[in-house]
Amino acid sequence: MIISACSTKRDSNAARWYHNTTAHYNGYFNADESVAKGVKKIETAYVEDYDKLLPIFIYGDEESAKGSFAEMEKAIGKCEKVINRHTLKNNANETKKKPKFNKWIDENYMVIGRAYFYKRNYGRAAETFQYVNRKFKDPESIISTNTWLARTYIQQGEYGKAIQALQRVEEENTELDDKLRADYRLVYADVYIHQGKLEKAVVELESAIKLLKKKKDKARPLFILAQLNQELGKSSDALANYESVIKSRPTYELEFYSRINKALAYSRTGGSSAEIQKELFKMLKDDRNITYRDKIYHALGDIALEEQRREDAIDFYEKSLAANQNNPKQRAKTFLRLADLYFDERQYKPAQAYYDSTLAKIDAGHERYEIVKTRAENLTELINNLAKIELNDSLSTICKLSPVEREKRLADIQKQIERSKQEERKRDMEAVSKSNTNAVAAINGTFWAYNQNLRTSGKANFTERWGDRPLKDNWRLASKFLSSNGPGEEATENAGQTDNPEDSTNTADAKYKAPTVDELKATLPCDDPKKMTQMGKDAAEGYYLAGVVYKEKLNDEDNAISTWEELLANIDDSDFHPTTYYQLYRTWYSKEGSKGYVKNPLCSDCNSKYWADEIKKRYPDSDWAYLVDNPDYVDMKDIKEDNENKAYELAYGKYLDRNYYDLKSLCDSVIYNQPDNHLVCKYRLLRAISVGHIEAPFAEKVNYQNELNELVKNCAGTEEAKRADELIKALKASNKPVTEDKTDESNGIDNIAKQDTPPPVDSTLVTNNDNPFKYDAKAEHYLALIMPVAGSDINKTKMAISDFNAAMFTSAQLKVTNNLLNKEQHLVLVKSFKVLTEGEDYIATFNGDNDKLKDINNGNNISFLISKQNYITLFKSKDIAKYLEFYSANYK
Repeated sequence: MIISACSTKRDSNAARWYHNTTAHYNGYFNADESVAKGVKKIETAYVEDYDKLLPIFIYGDEESAKGSFAEMEKAIGKCEKVINRHTLKNNANETKKKPKFNKWIDENYMVIGRAYFYKRNYGRAAETFQYVNRKFKDPESIISTNTWLARTYIQQGEYGKAIQALQRVEEENTELDDKLRADYRLVYADVYIHQGKLEKAVVELESAIKLLKKKKDKARPLFILAQLNQELGKSSDALANYESVIKSRPTYELEFYSRINKALAYSRTGGSSAEIQKELFKMLKDDRNITYRDKIYHALGDIALEEQRREDAIDFYEKSLAANQNNPKQRAKTFLRLADLYFDERQYKPAQAYYDSTLAKIDAGHERYEIVKTRAENLTELINNLAKIELNDSLSTICKLSPVEREKRLADIQKQIERSKQEERKRDMEAVSKSNTNAVAAINGTFWAYNQNLRTSGKANFTERWGDRPLKDNWRLASKFLSSNGPGEEATENAGQTDNPEDSTNTADAKYKAPTVDELKATLPCDDPKKMTQMGKDAAEGYYLAGVVYKEKLNDEDNAISTWEELLANIDDSDFHPTTYYQLYRTWYSKEGSKGYVKNPLCSDCNSKYWADEIKKRYPDSDWAYLVDNPDYVDMKDIKEDNENKAYELAYGKYLDRNYYDLKSLCDSVIYNQPDNHLVCKYRLLRAISVGHIEAPFAEKVNYQNELNELVKNCAGTEEAKRADELIKALKASNKPVTEDKTDESNGIDNIAKQDTPPPVDSTLVTNNDNPFKYDAKAEHYLALIMPVAGSDINKTKMAISDFNAAMFTSAQLKVTNNLLNKEQHLVLVKSFKVLTEGEDYIATFNGDNDKLKDINNGNNISFLISKQNYITLFKSKDIAKYLEFYSANYK
């Protein structure tokens, strides 16, 4: 009877019982557990961002998906075995009296689909779900397959198809499992969120939450519902939702953020915030919230700011920074809040510092990255110009004093610097102490080498005491030995270091040492007329450029006017005076607008007419006077171009001085802020050259070539584009440095297109027309591994790759073969990938594996993808270098 039951071609109660039981417990159950284990890995690796709308489902990213490949492949293998061995072939005699044929086969298919989904192989997942949808027509299969099919389409960005899949379940069967229907509603909410239809998402979430029975299952949807209501301005509903989250036994982190968001939502309802602040202060005293105190203080700052208590808000934000324990994301958030606050108040110096700190903590993907970057750069430019003014004022004031008074003033300054250095030292010591305390508290019995905080603070302490030492054994003895045996590289590097602990602190103490009065006196320019003159010129430039930044970049005309007026009042004459008078005239002219000139009885120079008269009186025959008499004259091309030519000569001077970092910054300023500059293409060429020189020492050439390509694209038909094209051709032809063109550099602008260039980069981004290899994304692909014959165990390598494939890519049914490419090199092939994207996923996982493939990836080997036709060409030509050139140009 048992032998008969094993058959898949006979229909009997025994056969049905045997195959259904085996399909359920031997296949589906274990496979489903394996998928659940993989999903748990993905969810554990995921870091929630509570500043944004939480995702309804956690799918992780490519890296976390790779971590679950083994579990997903195990599930796929088990279910495929079940389907192959336990699918009954004849169901013609099925009747209502007998149990359903193969009733666990559709569940096994669904596990396969889900495993492919979590592997991010959405094509195979969709195929599997579509097959089950066509093959099995029971209500549970219909709702389950369409729900997962919709999930798949959402991940592919095909929201219309996702809606269509969900609409196929036109009328839900109320007898179906509530969990199944809740999942269906959650997916509906997910697609609406992705489409930005938040009102509809709220309706679906509310329906889903009603269907969920367990409180812990409701916590996350309730939190997302609260976030949606908050986004829609429904603070009262959000408050109720957050309260429900708190009551639903959520994780502590979810409960914490519910309380924080509840506080912020409550303050926006217009009611008293006293109770909610009381609750937040109570949370500060809870030891469980030690690592969350920075967020609590930030929330208190937000409430204070909303209630117009600016000083309290600043105090809370600063306390948030002080309480921060290695949370760069929260730190950046607080930095940005303070930066915006000071910027809105036109307190540009602290705003600059906080924008600069924010920029150091966020990446280019941040939603406000470009705004922060622009403001940080503009404010840095402003602060640098104001620093020139402050330096001139301070030194001029000191130089005007009598020798006795000057000596007294310098003594006072020396004491101020000394106090400042002592305070800095105290702050640094407290920071180190706090860092050590936090690191030790965080270790919780874990071996010290695995604790990032402790290792970071330890390295900082070591560097402060001993300096930046080479990573080698017995460095102290080596330093001492070399110092006593003649000069050398290491002796020079470690000069002055001894085994005496007191001497070892000399380097650290120097940081906190204040200069003496004599040292300060030596820096004064008082007795050098040339230095005094140059200082005045620098100050005039600082005044003028600060005014330009105020007006053009910060849209702050009031500060621009006052800064230019200070220039005229404090400095007798400079090259910037004519332009400053005209700037004041144009600024007042734009402020008056269509109202025309209206005399201000309290301020004689608060109008454009005053400055127009001043220009005509001081510069009667100048272009500025002509422009005043013709205010509607728009053709300022000659004057504009003359100014641009002078500015360019300054940039070109930086190029001649090989000051490439400043040159790049200056070129960026012109390219992005003055797109109508008639020399913008020359600035682009200068920028490309500076990028090449900056990155050449690091053997980086791709950015240089990209700059040249951008120049050709944006300046087509110009001499600069022609020159850039010549450089690109040189890059293709050779990796050797282009010989510097020693043409006459005195011509400045006219000659720049012929100047020397940095070493050309490889032609890796440009496919050579003579290359025998052809790119075809639709072709069948292999992974190729080139290994040296000497010292390699080819059989061990093939076994390692096979074990890797069995664990991570069982379902792909890959084969591993090898050939001798030449006398020196083995060629191992993993084949094949019908779709290029599958090959790309494979090689990314292959190269990132440090377990089964550790020896292969750490060895002197080369791996790459290659199409079947290109493999034939490569095997004939043996030209690995040419293929790798082609590969770099065409593949990710």
